[in-house]
Amino acid sequence: MNEGATNSPPQEDIAEFTKEEVLGSTKPAFIQECLERNPNLFLEICSGYLRVMIARKMPNANNIEDAVQDSLIKITRGLNKWEGGDSKFISWITTIGDNTAIDYDRKMDRILRHNKEYYNGLKLQDDKLSQLENILDDNLDRKTLDSAKAKLFEGHRDLIERRHYRHQSIEEMATELGLPHRTVIDRLGRARSRLRQIFKKERETREPGQNDEG
Repeated sequence: MNEGATNSPPQEDIAEFTKEEVLGSTKPAFIQECLERNPNLFLEICSGYLRVMIARKMPNANNIEDAVQDSLIKITRGLNKWEGGDSKFISWITTIGDNTAIDYDRKMDRILRHNKEYYNGLKLQDDKLSQLENILDDNLDRKTLDSAKAKLFEGHRDLIERRHYRHQSIEEMATELGLPHRTVIDRLGRARSRLRQIFKKERETREPGQNDEG
């Protein structure tokens, strides 16, 4: 027997562990070793629990998997902050999952508000267009409008022609131009405003009888 040899206790093999052992653990060292020895099994246990828990709290099923993945990232990155003791591992990851679900709900609320503002803005712009089109009652106004349109900056003229001559939707315009919907709406609004200004000036300076043929 070698004199330098020491009898060390056999190291417990935790390459395999159960869901109950992980979720019910109060020992940070055990959880950390589970993650290091068999990360796939560890993450499978955590994600399975989180998926069921978060699904009960989030009405939008499309965001559940994203919330689960975000929770897993927070768990693995913050594992050294969990102290265990009287708090089981399941309680800690439940708190993380709850907070992540709340964050996603708030995010969805912001998206819904943005969409509402987007469509309200689109309706407002179309209402302004209707006001412009209401004055096109005779041949003079149509000629004046065409004359005013020709004096627009090329980018503005293109937007007006796409929307009101070719009747493209905002979605179609955004896709073809490679621009966000909000940008198309804003630029179209500026184009319409400029067109109205030019139209008004053209109409005011037009002399009577100038619309007569020949």
